[in-house]
Amino acid sequence: MFATQVQSLALAAFPLLPWLGRSSSLESAAMSFLVGLIWGTSYACTFVSYTLGTTGAKAAFITSLQSVVVAACTSIVAGRLQLGTIFSALLAVLGVAFIELNGALDPTMGDAVCMVAPIGVGIGWYVLDENMKKYPNDFIPSVVIQFAVFTSIFALWLLKDYDFFDQDQGQEIGNNLGSLGIHWFQQLQLPELLRTPNLLCPLLFASIFGNLLTMLAANVACRHLPVSDVSLIVTTEPLFAAVAAVCCIGETFSLGDCLGGFFIMAALLCNELWGETNDETNEAKLMTAMKSDLSVSSTSTCSTCSTYALSKCESGQSASIASIETA
Repeated sequence: MFATQVQSLALAAFPLLPWLGRSSSLESAAMSFLVGLIWGTSYACTFVSYTLGTTGAKAAFITSLQSVVVAACTSIVAGRLQLGTIFSALLAVLGVAFIELNGALDPTMGDAVCMVAPIGVGIGWYVLDENMKKYPNDFIPSVVIQFAVFTSIFALWLLKDYDFFDQDQGQEIGNNLGSLGIHWFQQLQLPELLRTPNLLCPLLFASIFGNLLTMLAANVACRHLPVSDVSLIVTTEPLFAAVAAVCCIGETFSLGDCLGGFFIMAALLCNELWGETNDETNEAKLMTAMKSDLSVSSTSTCSTCSTYALSKCESGQSASIASIETA
């Protein structure tokens, strides 16, 4: 499992290697590294949860809770409860539940491990949003740093599975590093994988579309959209997966899929009408109106003062003329 993930992430990072180390500032690179570390750890916990009894459907539902985490983060930073954003996130999670939770729901230890994923992914979205808003031109260097961290995390885990850090192995590394490296590379089974058409095509598809283009789109989206909008869009993944299953492998679109799709679309609509963006727009309009009223009030005051001064001047001038004529 981890070997395939390492290969997929490495293939996704390979086309972007020329942008490695080309971040506009050290802060941007550090924030990208932090996002990669948070997300890489979250995805690793998800993969571990599979080995502890969590099904893919339950993992998808648990991970969708990241939208609630993002809504909580935006409310904390804003200093007020953003009801529209929170309600939209809950609607989206309800939709994912209708789509995914159709089988056995017996709790397992893997479910508890998988709970790390939504917390980490949600916090990672918020950090990425801050980075992209501050350094919008660093989206490609940011992606390649994230992939480098992802690959490193899964590679280290893979080395641990092969007892690469064992004390005896450590002595062997010092004595014969080259042959041990070749042996470990053979353990990845890359030649066999490349000779297997049924595995190579899905691997390339997952690397290009599932990893590379998806991460590029996510980083670009954070440049232009609020993070709550991006996290809600991500929750539509199970819906599009169900649609793809109907179109590609002939599965039926069940009642649960229909209800789930309805709630997910309702969440997106609710977020547009009542979410964080709408609240910010209303606040901006209110501030503009207040500034306009203040400007009009200031202009009116200045005009009144000018009229009063002019009238006083004219009164004084008339009094002076009358005094001269009397004299």
